Amino acid sequence: MLGQFRQEVSRRSNLIQMFLEIIIATAFADGSLHSAEQQLLEKIAHDLGYSQQQFKALLGRVTGQEQFLNENSYKDKLQAAHELLGVNLGVADAELKKAYRRQMSQHHPDKLVAKGLPEEMMNIAAAKTREIKAAYELIAGQRK
Repeated sequence: MLGQFRQEVSRRSNLIQMFLEIIIATAFADGSLHSAEQQLLEKIAHDLGYSQQQFKALLGRVTGQEQFLNENSYKDKLQAAHELLGVNLGVADAELKKAYRRQMSQHHPDKLVAKGLPEEMMNIAAAKTREIKAAYELIAGQRK
């Protein structure tokens, strides 16, 4: 079944990434990611052509997103914002902006609509871009 999905989306890597992000977020629905769930997600990602390194980077960003949405303390929220954008705490401003733009480019609904994504995925992409923007603004505001 995953093979058929991979064949159908072929070169549209954004669709594969969105699919993986959705199933990772679903695995977090109970508030944590269990080792059996992570192993299954790793297998799915591998079957869809993701290397272990690519999967770990994606998992880190989705984990950061989940934490960013749920953290209350400023320090933890700031850490989660960095994870959501896929950058380290001490990243230079130029690299931070580059990571922000890359994430926005991958998830912005206006870019994805041209790729024929269904309405439900467009709604998920819109929410994700709001979170990416909020994370960037939190980090940028902290640096001023």
